[in-house]
Amino acid sequence: MPQARARGTRGAIATLEARPRLTRGIQAACSDLRLQRLWLICPGNRSYLLNDLVHVVAMRDFAACAGLDPVEFRPPLRHT
Repeated sequence: MPQARARGTRGAIATLEARPRLTRGIQAACSDLRLQRLWLICPGNRSYLLNDLVHVVAMRDFAACAGLDPVEFRPPLRHT
């Protein structure tokens, strides 16, 4: 018997893109998971809304909301 999906769920995705955009993949994930809200956490300098559901959150704003020191909070280095 399939499990019922939770309603009213929220999600967060960390991305390396400085200015994330609303893609079909993000829209599909929101629909499939029945998310009420999705935060895209990015290394950019500003937070903004992509639509009613998807919010882009700058890393420093995320750190401030989480009670972390933005100077000490650094994402892991990207390996090339």
